[in-house]
Amino acid sequence: MWFLSNIFWKKESKVEENIQTEENTLNIAWDAKIFIEWNSDIKDKLDYSIESLSVVDWILWWFYEHFKWSAPEWLLIEVWNNAGSYILETLRRNFWWKYYWYDDLNQPILVTWEPEFWASILAIEKVKLRITNWNEDNIPFFVEWFIKNKESKMYV
Repeated sequence: MWFLSNIFWKKESKVEENIQTEENTLNIAWDAKIFIEWNSDIKDKLDYSIESLSVVDWILWWFYEHFKWSAPEWLLIEVWNNAGSYILETLRRNFWWKYYWYDDLNQPILVTWEPEFWASILAIEKVKLRITNWNEDNIPFFVEWFIKNKESKMYV
């Protein structure tokens, strides 16, 4: 599982705490809303429930099948950011975890288990890997694993 090495950090990690501002939270929520609007024919299934992440995975599969060789880079970046933001916003709304910024990948992460240690989800990176290599773990499996193991207090 690729994400094990990227999901758990001690507090010394290179993460900035400045993203938990109202403006940044609204930006992630806005990108999530754009993802829903792009999929307007099924937007009633994109309701920020954990179950809706199966729909996200189906959308990513459809994108992979139709655009894997022909998508311009700007479109890939938009899909990565908006689908990743939908995943982040879904988890934030369901569990009230916090957003932070991960400098190494220049993207937001969602963090839990504060204050002594924490685990985080790099959803945009996960979407990027899912679209470019369909053999990656699917989104529901990825999220389910994280939710189940969020209490294991692992350090990697």
